[in-house]
Amino acid sequence: MKRKAFFKIIVLFNLFIFSIVFNSCKDDVVSEFMISFDGQDENLYALNQASKSNRIKTKSKKEVLAYKFAELASNYIAENSEPLSLLVQLETENESEIELSILQPSDLGKNISKIKQKNSVYGTVASSINSTSSINGASSNLLTISLMLPEKPSNNACGFIISSTKNLTIHSAKFVGAKTGWSFTQENPWFAFSEKGGKIPATKEEAQSLQFNLGSRLFNSEKYFARIYFALSNTLNPWGSIEDTRVKCTLAEKTVVLYAEKDLHNKIIDTRIFTGEIGDIKFTKNSDKVDAVVFDIGNRKSKKEEENSIHPIKIDAGLIQTWPRENWRQKDFELFEWSDFPKVLIFDFANYKIQDDFLKRLAFFVEKTESIGTFVSDDELKNVHGYNAHDYKAESLAMFFDRAQAISFPLNEREKLLKEILLENKIIIQKGNSIVAGKGALISVSQESPLYLRTLFICHEGMHGVFFTTGELRSFVYSLYDRTDSKSIDFLKAYFTDTPTLNYNIEDEYLMKNEFMAYLLQQNLGSCEEYFSDKISKRYYINQHHPELAQYIQETRAQGLVEAATELDKFIYEKWGFNNGRTWKISAYTD
Repeated sequence: MKRKAFFKIIVLFNLFIFSIVFNSCKDDVVSEFMISFDGQDENLYALNQASKSNRIKTKSKKEVLAYKFAELASNYIAENSEPLSLLVQLETENESEIELSILQPSDLGKNISKIKQKNSVYGTVASSINSTSSINGASSNLLTISLMLPEKPSNNACGFIISSTKNLTIHSAKFVGAKTGWSFTQENPWFAFSEKGGKIPATKEEAQSLQFNLGSRLFNSEKYFARIYFALSNTLNPWGSIEDTRVKCTLAEKTVVLYAEKDLHNKIIDTRIFTGEIGDIKFTKNSDKVDAVVFDIGNRKSKKEEENSIHPIKIDAGLIQTWPRENWRQKDFELFEWSDFPKVLIFDFANYKIQDDFLKRLAFFVEKTESIGTFVSDDELKNVHGYNAHDYKAESLAMFFDRAQAISFPLNEREKLLKEILLENKIIIQKGNSIVAGKGALISVSQESPLYLRTLFICHEGMHGVFFTTGELRSFVYSLYDRTDSKSIDFLKAYFTDTPTLNYNIEDEYLMKNEFMAYLLQQNLGSCEEYFSDKISKRYYINQHHPELAQYIQETRAQGLVEAATELDKFIYEKWGFNNGRTWKISAYTD
């Protein structure tokens, strides 16, 4: 009896062990479906019978596919915070409801079909995506859904669950680079959600009207800077009213304006323009012209690499006016590169004093009539005015630093830093014992100027940068200058020479045509007549020395200059999407 009892215990123990192994294997049923990451594929575990394949077959009842990540995928997501991305196909043209969510360890072991929804969310993660109709405009009914994984270690993603009330096939599953937003620019729509989840828009019109959440801890706290990409349709009317020519949205406590262009163009915003947390984006004007909004990591340089960098931030010129100083990489200035005109460097200085230290001596060497080609001493510089904003072509910069090097002129520390920046960015080039011109130009503004002047200066100095670097503009301006009313040109020359703070060398034809262009373009076309006939012509020095020219401009209401400005306005819009008074395609400001 004792032997029989002993054998009975052994049999029961073996059955118990077999049961554990069997049930463990049963819980980890390998699916036919695989997930891709880091150049490799791994099978997922099926958490219910339907999940052995990658298809939901149903007519109206909500059915579920649920998968657990296997070892390699689990290890990968433990080290990488990349989103889960699914390419799915809705196999019906009828209305369908789908949901996607991330599974937590607490969800495993439950009857998947009986997991209760809490606030339309599976499990314990506040990440759900819903749709109440098939995606219009996609003939194949294919769409990509991407969902950011919840933050570790408090939330440990171990799988995902997707449900549908109509037939659905998952064509691929993978971990992808961090992105949020939506796009209808390709045949198949694309939607990427932060860990907060959201709603899949059924149509482009619905996407355009949604208050879509772009925010994610990855973009707000990771070591890389992020960007926002917009794709706009080309149906905005550039010659219409203000309401017709721009798209507006609110984002991170700022109003963002995207301007019309003649052709389809993409627009990119560096998120360092914002100080508030990136979250919901809401379009308030012409939302129907927006085809995509994507938030991603565009600049792979780390924040640490960017600190005190002498390499420029490449952005649209319209973002400089309100770029927050707390996001500068240096305390004295920030350095930008104009995205529309690479190699045009834009300095924004903390104040006029710092700007003078960098550029005042250069101004007298290059442009001031009484000192061209000579080096003004520090003592002399203390008592003279430079400029509140600056512009210099590569040739002038090379001439200044080459001459200073040749005669061992003692430059100040900020001029030495300027030389280093220009050499590093190949605006000037050290060639043997000489410094020669590279490609590009330099323009500058100061934080000390009020916003309205900063805006005017960026337009004025910016167009100088275009003139320096673009032969097409120079050719057009030369032709326009020669056919503009001669008395209007004489008026401008008189103003340039009689105004003490300007004192331009009017014998320099290149300089005259460059300034002619910039003064016509620095204000919008509607303000051009008033600017010349009611403001410039009534200033003291021009009236004292050339009253007849001032009177001519007032009597003709500056017609010759207005006509020239009108031609310029059309030219710069056709070429670059600019208008008089606006040399940018994006702006961002706080209401």
